[in-house]
Amino acid sequence: SVINEKGALLRTIKYPGKINKTFLIENMLCHQSTVYSKSIFKKMGLYDLRYKICADYDMLLKIYFNGVGLVHYNAILSKYLSGGISENRSQLCGHERRQIFKAWAFKSKSLIFLTNYTISLITNYLVQIRELISKCGKILLRQCIP
Repeated sequence: SVINEKGALLRTIKYPGKINKTFLIENMLCHQSTVYSKSIFKKMGLYDLRYKICADYDMLLKIYFNGVGLVHYNAILSKYLSGGISENRSQLCGHERRQIFKAWAFKSKSLIFLTNYTISLITNYLVQIRELISKCGKILLRQCIP
């Protein structure tokens, strides 16, 4: 569950009974409520610390694509505040997620990862273009208005 500073419930995240590839590509499991056994880390290795925000997402995909079953336990395991680093540093988060999509597109030979990578690149470029147009418009307005 996601709560605000006063502890009031903002939203509860719902997960399907069976976690599959499509769900993992389109969503992220709440890392505060994700539990791995020690044997997973012995088999898969540790988090890839090149990713400052999305290392947990990369680890989850590594586990899934190496055939380790994911079990959904239908209970609230944690409550956390909204506004964490992945929300506040969304540009870096988006960049890391694109890098992960690109890496997993080739590792898993999955067209859906490559498609999501391409879509996220286009979306990122459109955001940058919109910001550039906005800045240019403000500069032009300042020059035109005495």
